[in-house]
Amino acid sequence: MPIIAPADSTAEAPTEPATVPQQEQEPESVIEEQPVAAAEPEPAVTVSAPVYVRPVSGAVLTPFSGDTLLFQPTMGDWRVHAGTDFLPKPVKPCSH
Repeated sequence: MPIIAPADSTAEAPTEPATVPQQEQEPESVIEEQPVAAAEPEPAVTVSAPVYVRPVSGAVLTPFSGDTLLFQPTMGDWRVHAGTDFLPKPVKPCSH
């Protein structure tokens, strides 16, 4: 096999650099930063427990029973009472 010597480093290199055609560049647009207004804090919300008011004054006839069955004499069966029955004060009848 023949021995190949490395290329001579003293060989003349081209004197002109290769030129690459340059494309016309558009000027960069400058974006101005707008000051950002600080967000106003939201007002505090006060949450209170609901207030219940009796529809009439008077004694409670039948309380709310929840899950407890109560005997209903009108219907003759056992059922929950989903409301509260009040005995209002007597009202004078009006005459026509």
